[in-house]
Amino acid sequence: MADYPGMTNGAIRPYPPHIGPAARALSGSGTAFSLDGRTKEARFIRDAERALLDQLGGEPGFAQRVIVRRAAKTMLLAEKLDQRIGSSDCGAQDARTLGDLNSAIRDALSDLGLSHRPPAGGKPKQEPAR
Repeated sequence: MADYPGMTNGAIRPYPPHIGPAARALSGSGTAFSLDGRTKEARFIRDAERALLDQLGGEPGFAQRVIVRRAAKTMLLAEKLDQRIGSSDCGAQDARTLGDLNSAIRDALSDLGLSHRPPAGGKPKQEPAR
């Protein structure tokens, strides 16, 4: 039983099979996050990273960039799961996974010092009218 045309059992494939233009989003190792920048997912990650880096201000360090990249990828996964839940029946595992992703995003934002919670007084401070 050959895995690819022209191969015999146990043969190591000399090169990956051609997977066509529809798979252009995957490059290199073919992992889910080796996006090449032309897909809407890659644009989402790039835009999320840019927004987070703008909020941080200044020149972020290596650790901050790692957290921003991880947060952007997690945000993409949460968005994709939201779409899947909205278009079909939501199982208990999907709900737990979405909750875990939301917690991971909240933790990453907290690690970056970007809090979504209002101050201890209850209401967020409002800028005075100019």
